[in-house]
Amino acid sequence: MSATAISPDRYQVVDGSESAHCCFEATVVDTHTPHPVYRDQHAWVCECFERVDAEKIASALNTVARIESANAMMKGLTQINEEQS
Repeated sequence: MSATAISPDRYQVVDGSESAHCCFEATVVDTHTPHPVYRDQHAWVCECFERVDAEKIASALNTVARIESANAMMKGLTQINEEQS
């Protein structure tokens, strides 16, 4: 039941339940990780009863992902700077 993702970020909210459960309104998926069983889908992070909850979870996860990416970039720049000194 692959719905259309609405966010360009790593963690995206898709409408409906990716696991096909009728009670969930939205699924948070990790677009950088394939689903371990359904290879044509992204990994499911969680499913939520309310879309607004899924959006909050995706936003928080994307914030952490951006911070981790910035930290990795700074570490790389520091190593380059140290090598050039």
